[in-house]
Amino acid sequence: MKNFIVFTTVVLSGFSALAGIPSDLQDLIPSGKNTASLSGKTQDNKPCQVELSASNTSFSAALSVLKSNGDLDSRRSGAFQIGFGYTLQSISSQNNIVSAVSFHKAEEQYSSDARTTLHVAKNQGAIQAVQVIVEEKGFFKFKTVIKETCSIK
Repeated sequence: MKNFIVFTTVVLSGFSALAGIPSDLQDLIPSGKNTASLSGKTQDNKPCQVELSASNTSFSAALSVLKSNGDLDSRRSGAFQIGFGYTLQSISSQNNIVSAVSFHKAEEQYSSDARTTLHVAKNQGAIQAVQVIVEEKGFFKFKTVIKETCSIK
């Protein structure tokens, strides 16, 4: 009986490690794949790309805005992450919008705590728009560094 309890504990703890990324986020990537690439336009008609990737322990949604010459506009590009030091704070799904917030504690003296927010609008299962908000902690509160939306074609 004791061996059964130990085995069950190991199986359940292994299962919960595999289930680290919420299904609402996993479902954004096509079944059987680890990545998805989407392209679209920003509100000011600039080309944008969204790269979604997931594993058992991490998830990222990197939103890149391109300049008119095709180069990356780093001031308007950002990423939502879980894993790699980012922990999931909250997730909700209602009215065809998946929203998630993650947090990263500053690791160095001169760096700041960071909070990232992801909003994904879907229509009949297809992704319509992705918004990434990146905030850094100032002296008293978080301030928005990047807030960008990519409407998918």
